[in-house]
Amino acid sequence: MESEDTSIVDIDYHRIIAKDKKGTTNIKYNIRSAESGNVIYSGSIPSTVYSISIDEENYYGIYLLPGESRQVTANIEGYNGPVLYQWTSAECKIDNQLGKTCKITAPSKEGNPTIVVQAFTGDGEWIGVKEEEIKVADCKLSFSYRKFLGDHSEPASGDTLKVGEAYWFSLDGASFAWDYGNGNRNDSKRQTFYTMDFELNGKHLIATDTEENLSNDELSLSIGAGGGFPNRIIKPKKAGTLTITGTIYRNGKFFRDVKKSYKVEGNTPSPTPVEGNTPSPAPVNKPTKPAKVTVKKTTLKSAKNAKGKKLVVKWKKNTAGNGYQIQYSTSKKFAKGNKTKTISKNKTTSYTIKKLKKKKTYYVRIRTYKKVSGKTYYSGWSSVKKVKIKK
Repeated sequence: MESEDTSIVDIDYHRIIAKDKKGTTNIKYNIRSAESGNVIYSGSIPSTVYSISIDEENYYGIYLLPGESRQVTANIEGYNGPVLYQWTSAECKIDNQLGKTCKITAPSKEGNPTIVVQAFTGDGEWIGVKEEEIKVADCKLSFSYRKFLGDHSEPASGDTLKVGEAYWFSLDGASFAWDYGNGNRNDSKRQTFYTMDFELNGKHLIATDTEENLSNDELSLSIGAGGGFPNRIIKPKKAGTLTITGTIYRNGKFFRDVKKSYKVEGNTPSPTPVEGNTPSPAPVNKPTKPAKVTVKKTTLKSAKNAKGKKLVVKWKKNTAGNGYQIQYSTSKKFAKGNKTKTISKNKTTSYTIKKLKKKKTYYVRIRTYKKVSGKTYYSGWSSVKKVKIKK
């Protein structure tokens, strides 16, 4: 057998292999006599490589509020004939089930329902199917924070903060997936997705998704850790009342906001000594300062695209820690939309990332983590590997 266009399909002995290019080509074949070996018949078979997709308004997929509706469109690439469509879903209501474009309505509660579209030729012959998971979330906004200690953070709670200490604040519920229709993140004219307004003693610092470090006489803000949600590291410089207002926008319009206040306390002054015969305090043994924990970096060996929109990551085994963290993003500087996978065994040396987006370029890095006395310490990040998802 022989393919007329090996960029569409190729032949490996008796196997027909679909390539990256979409379209139709012919596979030529010969039938030979078992006795003489001469060709007794020649022919060709048309072979089509195609893909079916459902449009998505952003990188994260389709996000809807409970009970919300929107239109979705099916697309088929590589097949040029007339196509008929059929939409189904066990959880979502679907209008215009036999159209190329249909309207879906999310269920009334949060979850991850799926929609399915099947494609048929004009004669009713089945072509293929595409299934898409939808995220239905109520987008309830709230604030949480952790105490930031430079190389790691620790859980924290309450409404009281300290001057000079650093806190890692997150606007929970505000995933970047809600950033519908706001334009490309690399476009300077794109609309803002979120703002976080930090007000201390009447002075404001307003952080947006442009990811800038800010400072005034009352407090300082530095960029958080990305990961798909708005967050900032703050350090109050003066005592007072800190009020944080988080606002998110959808399609360039106000969508949701939340406000919360915290009391910022200064350093407690030492008590004034009283004159007279005050007994000397008993000597106090100062606690021994714990030794600094250093975690060895892990070497990232490779990151390669595998069939099925997967990314196979391999690294050199590092038994100096307890495990690893793999971080991947479509942002070269890991500024936004980062996702992190934790590998809990230090003997593991590979991991496959699934459900990626075709034709997207991803950046991957890895670091080691080590647990000591209940605390988690991290190494620096490895060098970054760049991979484009082609298959």
